[in-house]
Amino acid sequence: MKNKYTNILFITLLIILILTMIFSVGMVLNKFGVLLISNDINNRIKGYENEIPNLNKNINNVYLGISIDNFNIFRFTAFSVEYKNNYYLITSGHSITDKNKVIENIKFISNNCDTYIYPELLYFENDLYGYRDFAIFSDNKLSSGIVTDIGKDKLLYVFGNKYLNINIIRSYYSQTAQGESGSPIIDKDGEVVGIITTTNNEFYTPINLVIKEIDKVMQGQSYQK
Repeated sequence: MKNKYTNILFITLLIILILTMIFSVGMVLNKFGVLLISNDINNRIKGYENEIPNLNKNINNVYLGISIDNFNIFRFTAFSVEYKNNYYLITSGHSITDKNKVIENIKFISNNCDTYIYPELLYFENDLYGYRDFAIFSDNKLSSGIVTDIGKDKLLYVFGNKYLNINIIRSYYSQTAQGESGSPIIDKDGEVVGIITTTNNEFYTPINLVIKEIDKVMQGQSYQK
């Protein structure tokens, strides 16, 4: 009997130890199988606060995107931008399509929120190697965004979402990770200059192409390919 209680106590302590280790590093799988590395963004951006203007604000404008096609779940990154007093959600075009057909079940959640949004798709292109791989969404719940820079400032940083096993901030010239498609490329002023589209840093979508399409959409001139 004593050995029985000893074994139960040992197993209980082992379970408590394992759970403590899991939560201590913040590794939790939600119902969609998304790996939460850590919800403490401040700890994950240490060392960058003095390098990147408006860092805390802009990190909160980065989103996890989830598209569900039949039984396939795709996870990627998106970000909101501020343009002409309006806000838009931007990601890569290939992240929301399957064989150039838009996946219908798409939702997003930001780094500073605990609820999903289901924005309206305004326009997309899926030309990965033609530097035109992007999607534009609109939603009245968007209330902030990263300022865009349509110039040719040096590409310095990539922002990521906090939900996947990717960096929240990394150098643009370091290795791209799975799930970073749609991430904003940031310059020295903390403004977005492009969109991550492939693991090859040679290819990305410049934000000025996206801005041109937003103007066309707002003027009713753009058409969906």
